Amino acid sequence: MAQSKRHYRVAERTKELETQDALLTRDYLREMSFLSGMIYLCSILLSFSVGYLLGKHN
Repeated sequence: MAQSKRHYRVAERTKELETQDALLTRDYLREMSFLSGMIYLCSILLSFSVGYLLGKHN
């Protein structure tokens, strides 16, 4: 009886950890996609500003 209780607790804890891991992975992916979007926008702005400055001098 005590061993089955222990197995139940271990399974419950494993399930909690898997859920927590899934949440952390989802948050990480959200952060990474946000950062990727910001880098993409900054690169577009930088290319426009460099093009503007080069076009201005010629």
